[in-house]
Amino acid sequence: MLLIDSDDGLRRTLQLLLAGNGYDVRSFASATQALADSACGEADFLIVGDMLLDTSAANVVAELRERGWQGRAIRIGDLGDANQVNTAADSFASIITRQGGRLELLGALAR
Repeated sequence: MLLIDSDDGLRRTLQLLLAGNGYDVRSFASATQALADSACGEADFLIVGDMLLDTSAANVVAELRERGWQGRAIRIGDLGDANQVNTAADSFASIITRQGGRLELLGALAR
């Protein structure tokens, strides 16, 4: 599993939650760091925050897809306006709000 979020506290919390539920997690503070890792294309799941400092969550998914990645992407952030949700729906299997909590994320992974 690939986890990318620029919020250190949230990223660490999610990493601990996911590892505690049996997931092997590779965690990064930026998309640049994650995409430079040769193992990033092997992840079954991508969990990516929507407030990255170096690019957008949708751009991360697009870059991975261009490299042949076939995994499922989950975006963490605010739902935003209807256009943002419709665009995101094309790239992401699920959109989880930051306030949604652990159960919402684990449920999205189980789908």
